[in-house]
Parts: sequence; C-alpha cells; structure tokens
Amino acid sequence: MLQQLAQLVVNGLITGTILALTGVGATLVFGIQRIANFAHGEYLTFGAYVGLFLNVDAGQSLPVATVGAILATGLLALALHFAVLRPLRNRGLVAMSLVTVGLGLMLRDLLFMIAGPRIRQLRIDQTAVYDLGLVRISPGQLAAIIMTVVVAPASLEGSNVNAVSAMVDMITNARQFQMQTKLMSTADQNDQSANKLLEFS
Repeated sequence: MLQQLAQLVVNGLITGTILALTGVGATLVFGIQRIANFAHGEYLTFGAYVGLFLNVDAGQSLPVATVGAILATGLLALALHFAVLRPLRNRGLVAMSLVTVGLGLMLRDLLFMIAGPRIRQLRIDQTAVYDLGLVRISPGQLAAIIMTVVVAPASLEGSNVNAVSAMVDMITNARQFQMQTKLMSTADQNDQSANKLLEFS
C-alpha cells in the first residue's frame, strides 16, 4: 500500500514537472511579449513530432533528437512571430488572441494531416527503470525532473520576468478574451434572432 502511494505521488510530481515546463514557456512569452499565445500547446506538439521523427525515422539518439526538436520549435516560433505576430502586435488583446487561436488550429490540423491519428512511441527501451526502493522511475522521467529543476528557475531568473505576476496577468487577459468572445457570440445570436423576426413579419 505504501509503495503504491509513493509511486502515485512520484508519478504526479513527474506529470507536474512536465506541466511546469509548459507553464514556464507560456509565462515567459507573455511576460516579455505581452501576448497570450494560445498556440503554445501546438508548438510543443510540433516539437514532440520533430523529436519523434529524428529518433525513429532518422535513427538519432534521444539526446540528439531532443536538441533537434528544441531548435526546430524555436525556429518555428521565430518564423511565426516575425511573419504573423509582430506585424499585428498593436491590434489589441482580442485580435492577437484570435490570431494565436487560428495559428494553433492551423498547426494542429497540419500535424494531424501529416502524422495521422495513430499512437507513436520513441525508439527507447520502455522497460528500463531505476529501482529506488519504494518507487521506480524511468530515465525519461528522471530527465524531465532534472530539466524542470534546472531550466525553469534559470529561465525565469535570466528573463527578469516575475512569474507569479505574469501568470496572474495572463489569466486575467484570458478571462477578458473569453468574456469578449462570449459578447461577440451573443451579439451574433441576437442578430440571427432579429433576422428571423424580420422574416416572419
């Protein structure tokens, strides 16, 4: 019982470290650029598929595939920033949010068209684990923990971004975006209702 509880706690911490890395990326972008990038998850998915391609199809080792995925995702983010986001950065919160939503949908559909719906896995030994007594941890999970412990504080410290303040601002802006999109949706529904009334009259 104690061993199962300890393993569940460790698994939860590992999942939390992965989500923390994602949150750090979104916070850094918002803290520096003041853009709530709703396509951030699609950037991560793109990087995952690049790493998968390098590891499985190109036969590269996992560290090489990881570095290649990081570089490719960085290049994608730079390209989209200079081509799309930077020219529109003064259009306001709603416009920028809608643009990032559109970018996310475009990337998602493009990845789905290329990769398809089937489940993939990296070319690694799924049975390799470190037995630490009460818990067992895989090399990939250990790497995720180390990267989070090293990268997350260093990234936030080096950027001079107040992570808590940026996260609060990002959540506030996301709520404002949701409210404004609901207002637009309500106005559209009112227009449709008015048009139907005019048709009956």
